Amino acid sequence: MKKNRKENRLEFHGILNLIEISYFHQDKKHLQSKYSGFLVYSEDTLNSWDTLIDWEIKVDGLNFNLKYDSIGRKPSSYFHFSSPLDLVLIIDFGIATCLPRYTVKKDLLGITFEGEHGRTGSYIYQDSLPIIMEKPFRVTRKIKSFGI
Repeated sequence: MKKNRKENRLEFHGILNLIEISYFHQDKKHLQSKYSGFLVYSEDTLNSWDTLIDWEIKVDGLNFNLKYDSIGRKPSSYFHFSSPLDLVLIIDFGIATCLPRYTVKKDLLGITFEGEHGRTGSYIYQDSLPIIMEKPFRVTRKIKSFGI
């Protein structure tokens, strides 16, 4: 590993509160839901770019459990990191109108989780008091990385 690169693991969990939902999803969603997840990313301190190495997101009330290496159809992803207080992960399963797109955003307001499902609409959950831990991470196995 080069000296200008460092790997970090950002873990998060808490309770999401439903803040917006489209008409077609109203019968399926909970007002609150426990969630947890992590992001492992590599920072290049000289070039100011980051690479997402691994991730997992679970939202209990939505029966939502995605892991980078467990998805049969690999989604495209976008990862933007400014600091542990400001990051965005978008998981996009395709351009068809029925395929989902999920966004996890961390900013000063907390963590926001948004699910978009084509023509049927979307839902947005937010946790204004998430529990977040960041720690150095050492890659012990070879992981295929993907970035922006």
